[in-house]
Amino acid sequence: LHLAANDIGDLGAARLAAALPASGSLRRLNLDGNGIETAGAHSLMQALQCQSSLTDLIFPCSSPSLQIEREELLDRNKQNHQRRSISLLS
Repeated sequence: LHLAANDIGDLGAARLAAALPASGSLRRLNLDGNGIETAGAHSLMQALQCQSSLTDLIFPCSSPSLQIEREELLDRNKQNHQRRSISLLS
């Protein structure tokens, strides 16, 4: 899902976060250039925890703790994706 440069801000991020659980298997999300601050990023990170297929997430985040949370989410999902691929090959 490519939503870069739409200036959605924190309010748009919160609305997107509310819709994410119903989005199924989201693999990529680009929110670069949307003016999302810490509050919006936090809403998104909470909602993205249910997106186990997400392996590519682009949005700037100034909060070090949210940066770490984003990287941990992506690392976990990439590892799970690799495990599923290996088990399908076995």
